[in-house]
Amino acid sequence: MLSQLNYLVNIYKDYFGDTALTILDIGSRDGDDAKYLSDCLKSVDVYTFEANPYCYKAIQESYPQFNNIYGAISNYEGIAKFNAVISEDLGEVGCSSLKDRSDNWYKDRNVEKVDVFVNTMSNIIKINNIIAPFDLVKLDVEGCSFEVLEGFGDEIHNIKMLHVENETYQYWQEQKLAHEVGKFLTTKGFTMVHSYNFGVNSVDEVWINDNFI
Repeated sequence: MLSQLNYLVNIYKDYFGDTALTILDIGSRDGDDAKYLSDCLKSVDVYTFEANPYCYKAIQESYPQFNNIYGAISNYEGIAKFNAVISEDLGEVGCSSLKDRSDNWYKDRNVEKVDVFVNTMSNIIKINNIIAPFDLVKLDVEGCSFEVLEGFGDEIHNIKMLHVENETYQYWQEQKLAHEVGKFLTTKGFTMVHSYNFGVNSVDEVWINDNFI
């Protein structure tokens, strides 16, 4: 339920007030989280990023008022195969990823490998003239959190608050786990203020940029 994101809204308000002018929702799936957060935090500029072409089309249809950007986000620029899960189950669709699985999960489902353009957030920010600071960044990219954050480059210092989904078990090949992502964010001046374990090996974390406090 979207109301489960209310804790994220409350944390943001505790640190930064009632308004998050700019929201970046990376790995948006359906755009619903971005809509909920933008409504609660009176956002002006909302950007969604989605590499599953079917999800991107749905976001465009549901939320044309957002800045919806198609393609995969990582720490390099090029063309790659994206694992797009085709399913009526949104939970399964949300497991689409730029990375291949370390188990047989994809093999047991309808997964289409599609060519997608991959770019870094540093490049995308420049191309789309996204104005800093980035008040709230929500990151749910199925095993690619480390690479996405690395791809921000120096722009990572312009993130005020970050919500990131990590894993403590390697579901995806060559995946960086939660402790590695955490170490990276700590070196960039972020402090974790909230952690919530869900499922067996997944964790949602909220990080605050110390420079904005």
